[in-house]
Amino acid sequence: MNYRQKNTQVLLLISYCLLLFGCAQSVPPTGGKKDVIPPKLVKSIPVHKQTNYQDKTLELEFDEYVVVENLQQKLLITPDPGEYESKVKPKGLRLIFKKSLDSAKTYSFSFGDAIKDFAEKNPARNLRVVFSTGPSIDSASVSGEVTDLLTNKKELDILVGLYPNTDTLNIEKMKPYYFTRTDSSGKFSLENLQANTYRLVAFDDRNRSLTYNLKAERIAYMKDSIVVKDSTQMSGVLLKLYMANFTPPKVRNTTPRANFYSINYDKGFTDYKIKFNSPEDSIPCFQSNPTELKFFNTKNRKDTLVVKIAVTDSLGLVFEHTQKIKFREARTKADTSKEPIDFATNFGESNAIKPKQLNLRWTFTKPIAEARLHQIKIVSDSTKVENVKPEDFKWENNRSVLTLERPILAKQELKIELPKATIFGIENDTIPAKTFKISIMQEEDFGTIQGEVKNAKDQKFFVELLNDKYETIEKISNKTPFEFGYIKPAATYFVRVTIDKNANNRWDAGDFKTKRIPEPVFFYAEPLKVKKNFVLSGIDVDLGMR
Repeated sequence: MNYRQKNTQVLLLISYCLLLFGCAQSVPPTGGKKDVIPPKLVKSIPVHKQTNYQDKTLELEFDEYVVVENLQQKLLITPDPGEYESKVKPKGLRLIFKKSLDSAKTYSFSFGDAIKDFAEKNPARNLRVVFSTGPSIDSASVSGEVTDLLTNKKELDILVGLYPNTDTLNIEKMKPYYFTRTDSSGKFSLENLQANTYRLVAFDDRNRSLTYNLKAERIAYMKDSIVVKDSTQMSGVLLKLYMANFTPPKVRNTTPRANFYSINYDKGFTDYKIKFNSPEDSIPCFQSNPTELKFFNTKNRKDTLVVKIAVTDSLGLVFEHTQKIKFREARTKADTSKEPIDFATNFGESNAIKPKQLNLRWTFTKPIAEARLHQIKIVSDSTKVENVKPEDFKWENNRSVLTLERPILAKQELKIELPKATIFGIENDTIPAKTFKISIMQEEDFGTIQGEVKNAKDQKFFVELLNDKYETIEKISNKTPFEFGYIKPAATYFVRVTIDKNANNRWDAGDFKTKRIPEPVFFYAEPLKVKKNFVLSGIDVDLGMR
């Protein structure tokens, strides 16, 4: 046999093998009904609700081949048995505990959707095994629902835990004794509980640590401890999540530039106070966004400035610190370039405003050094010049926000003329001439929402109209019945009522450590759809309902 013949035979043999193995590959059958039957538990050791179990293992066997996914995240075991190993078998699972289980305890294992069939990944349904290391199974339970306090949304995958009530309870370091997680409808159920006195707490637990992170996670809790007895079947518990970060703002980082110096904080603040060590060191600054203070190098300072700063967050927490400000040396022409002054408004050329009362707001990108407000001209319906005086304007945020509130006569259109050389920034720049034309809302083009706050008694409260992002559109304080007029149709709205216990006209959080609950919040039960030229009445909120 020559070389060419051998090569030909080898190639034929390889082709035959490829064809043979290719034909032998497993492919899913075509046609027929899809398998939707989940795996069924046929055996467990111990059996469900077995008592006096003393072994250190838990074994499950199913009627078909299974796979196990994310067991550490999805398996909920209460109380905590300590560390364990898991071994997946073709038709089952085995858990081996590294230490003996506590005596006379009822253990609950909820697997969620961690175990699925091999072919179609159908999860085993309601897979739960309960057993006791003592002579009886604990039967007490606590169930309820978790929502967000400020949106009323039902919350999924929220940890709900029970902690033995002690004077030293610290949920930032301690794990709950019993815990579960909410389902897609916000429901939770803690079952097979041992008789004791507990604190009931819910929180986000985003990192699955089973401990509460007050800086990043919402929390909900019952103010008082609950007493669980052998026969306790507590249901209908409502927990409302909210953020309660009681740590004052801290400096996250600083940004030195030739023309400005920014201080960024780790949380937002609502007020600030600035005091330079020496009056001649004073330079302009303002709050440029919710977490940033910005200082401008208008005096071309090259030395280090020292300033005392106090920032206050929305909870009233104050952070005071001394900051050294050193502007970066300019090395290129680009380093000395300045951002041109600009502004945003709460109105625009395509927006409409309500009749009779003007409420205008200009927000500038830097503080204003000079404003010739007498030059601003406001004309109603093309003919009537409004008699606006400089004292009608108000400044906020270190002369970076300008507001104007006053009655107007316009019925169709309002024109605002901002001439050239009217507004000058602290870096010697100016706003160019600008004219705004704003239409006046016509009642027949909008809807109205009317309602009543019931059982308010002598309590202070405020009613808010929210958009579909739960942002406040309008707010009414201590008035019932209430009415929101000139509401844009074809949008979704919510009505929220807050009991304002300290009469500061804002919602205040609670404090788990001192057992103070947040100010109560109530919602009208359904989202609202507003129609053009239509009054939506009967939107009542009962403060007596819990």
